[in-house]
Amino acid sequence: MGTDLVNPSQTMVAEIPDPDCGGVCASPKLSDIKKARQDFAAQFPNAPPAPEFKVVQGNVEVEVTGVGFFDFAHGQTGLAQNCIELHPVLAIAFPTPGPFEAKADPQAEPPKHPEAWYSCIPRAAGSAHEQ
Repeated sequence: MGTDLVNPSQTMVAEIPDPDCGGVCASPKLSDIKKARQDFAAQFPNAPPAPEFKVVQGNVEVEVTGVGFFDFAHGQTGLAQNCIELHPVLAIAFPTPGPFEAKADPQAEPPKHPEAWYSCIPRAAGSAHEQ
């Protein structure tokens, strides 16, 4: 998840999927995804990619290239109000070299919003994300 440099309340999910995931390992962009994940992990050696949400300590500027994907509101931390995500991330660059720190910090996570706050495309009945 990233935040806007000018308005940190504006957030967006950016996902670098696990290259071993079934849908990813068959992707024509597999090498880009692997490199993005390696580049990210190299900058956060004490906080490698993991399912749990971690908060970057301090301000870290990144340049992210990915595929725009309109998702549904299904509890993602930091989901943009219009529900767009970058998924998958295909490249990530750090203008300022790390390493950087990140840790679990529930007090610093973006606020949780009710599903009605989002302007997402309506979910189809029986969709995989339906709760």
